[in-house]
Amino acid sequence: MSSSRDFEWPHFLDLARRLAGASGASEADLRTAISRAYYAAFHVAMELIVGEGFTPSGRGKDHMNVWNNYIRQPPFRDQIGKKGRELLDDRVKADYENPFPGDIEKQTEYALMSARLVVEEVRKMLDAKPRRR
Repeated sequence: MSSSRDFEWPHFLDLARRLAGASGASEADLRTAISRAYYAAFHVAMELIVGEGFTPSGRGKDHMNVWNNYIRQPPFRDQIGKKGRELLDDRVKADYENPFPGDIEKQTEYALMSARLVVEEVRKMLDAKPRRR
């Protein structure tokens, strides 16, 4: 399947919701839901700051650099950065820790809620920016 448009990162959040909401969702479904929710939030957040001059390195350190960029910003943006760092921590647990530490169902629900908040708030900021011609 090819695409003629840029990928819409929030589609990862849609996928995460489907995986987590499936009847009889497995631990693999929930771990993948946490990971996809994180990446939806991360890529939308990065899109905004790239437009403001941030240059990603293409390396793993970009994850912390994106969220730290938000934390250093005015009061509301720092909350996005803190949520992003929490989501990053959850994604690392989902992808690497075995057994999963804590209640994976509750953590998945929290990750979905947090990612939705980050995506919605950052998209509002993106929509408020003047469009380049």
